[in-house]
Amino acid sequence: MANEAIAPPPLSRLRERNPLVLNLTNAVVTNFTANALLSLGASPLMAGAPEEIEDLVAIAGAVVLNIGTLDGPQLHAMEIAAKRAAALGRPLVLDPVGVGATPFRRRSVERLLTTGAVRVLRGNASEILALGGETSRAKGVDSGDAVADAVRAARRLSDAYRCVVAVSGPVDQVVSGSRRARLRGGDPLMTKVTGLGCSASALVGAFLGAGLDPFGAGVAALEVNSVAGSIAAAGAAGPGRFAPLYLDALHALSAETLAARGTPDLGLYLVFDAATDSPHGPERLFDAAADAGARVVQIRGKALDDEALLALTKLAVASLRPRGVRVLVNDRVEVARRAEADGVHLGAGDEAWTSARQRLGARALIGVSVESLDEARALEEADIDYLGVSAIFPTPTKGDLRTLWGLEGLRRLRAESSHRLVAIGGLDESNAFEVARSGADGLAFVSAFARAPDPRSKGENLRRLIVRGFASRNGGVA
Repeated sequence: MANEAIAPPPLSRLRERNPLVLNLTNAVVTNFTANALLSLGASPLMAGAPEEIEDLVAIAGAVVLNIGTLDGPQLHAMEIAAKRAAALGRPLVLDPVGVGATPFRRRSVERLLTTGAVRVLRGNASEILALGGETSRAKGVDSGDAVADAVRAARRLSDAYRCVVAVSGPVDQVVSGSRRARLRGGDPLMTKVTGLGCSASALVGAFLGAGLDPFGAGVAALEVNSVAGSIAAAGAAGPGRFAPLYLDALHALSAETLAARGTPDLGLYLVFDAATDSPHGPERLFDAAADAGARVVQIRGKALDDEALLALTKLAVASLRPRGVRVLVNDRVEVARRAEADGVHLGAGDEAWTSARQRLGARALIGVSVESLDEARALEEADIDYLGVSAIFPTPTKGDLRTLWGLEGLRRLRAESSHRLVAIGGLDESNAFEVARSGADGLAFVSAFARAPDPRSKGENLRRLIVRGFASRNGGVA
């Protein structure tokens, strides 16, 4: 079952609709931005004459404003565009390039924001900090601040202007009120090519024009930008070769590539526990997991020594990575490092996530189990990828539990936490739909999958239930 089962694939939707994206952008990046939109599958419209802006907004699927080379006449055209977009309900993206450099830029961005037309504000960390009234270390239009430092400013801006705020950096973050998505990837070489951030803003406009909601458009665009950047960097000797390779990567992107290299779909999350009495060997279960559409498999072996767990993890990586499935190791960070796994899942008493992040790097996936709201609150600003909500229901694999969350506890946590949530404990076909509907972003299965006579069919059925639960939670839209 394909990864797209969780949601209609945004990239396919964009290419089917070929949205017209009106860009009032800066002179430095006009050509590159237009080519990025064309390469991905959108239709760029580059304009700036005030006399025609109202008519162009009326035919556009989305509008992108970029203040990189702003002057008085362009600001006038942008204000016309913003007011017309607000009147017609056209989604608008604002890129506040170098907003902290001069009072003129800041006043101009504030004027555009107050039109009420902006659906997504996309900038680097220094731009978001400056716009949020905080001190930044920007150097002209270049960022000098960490993305994590800009999250509070992003939340304030999101609340003040009722828009999504997308912050680009080594770990991109998309913020909408209490919602937050963290997206890893990209490459340092992306900071050496002018226009990559501007292109990201234009790609947000493309996904908005394809009908995605502002939060979904921000996530999809930054994901695409990051994955294309990492692919381009792998074949580039330097910035000169990077730019054309980036456009080629946008053009060649597929849902399968995004699933393999982007932020993983946590929906069907399978745990291979060496202690589980299963009639199937590990290779059979790994194949079944990939066939069923799992994109994350956790390797657990509490009774195994490090060398035995290392061998099992290497087998999992060899079997699953070529099929776009990420492999995490339960508890043992050093085993994950030696096996070149994709990350770790940590529980109470395991190595702290901060140490794991330092040892495994910025791109590693890290999940942390929580058994109370207080534990979850303490991790709200943590640089992790999900919370393991343990345990939802009683389970023999978790004999040392202090509490059970239940569905109501899961709903409370969903209301408070901006992290993605993976429900763990006592999950099977009888409750998967309700757990997915109650706020989980992923459901972890151990024995329900491993002990099934036909694990592939079991996984596919569990995934269908998860998809239905997600659709019910989202008002019928998967």
